[in-house]
Amino acid sequence: MLLSKVALHRRVVDNTQETTHCLWVKYNSFLSKQYWKKHIFWSDGYFACSIGEVSSSTIQKYIESQG
Repeated sequence: MLLSKVALHRRVVDNTQETTHCLWVKYNSFLSKQYWKKHIFWSDGYFACSIGEVSSSTIQKYIESQG
């Protein structure tokens, strides 16, 4: 099943908010020294694309070549 663009965006936002909250709860004393102004780690953007019918081997090689 394919997710719509809106559903994907919602999942990305939910994931970044949840992980930010969990990390702040767990590492508050450390993070408050590094991020004293706002509780933000993530940028506003993300990239998502379809890979079509490509083998997992091809995807792995592409990821490894990204540095």
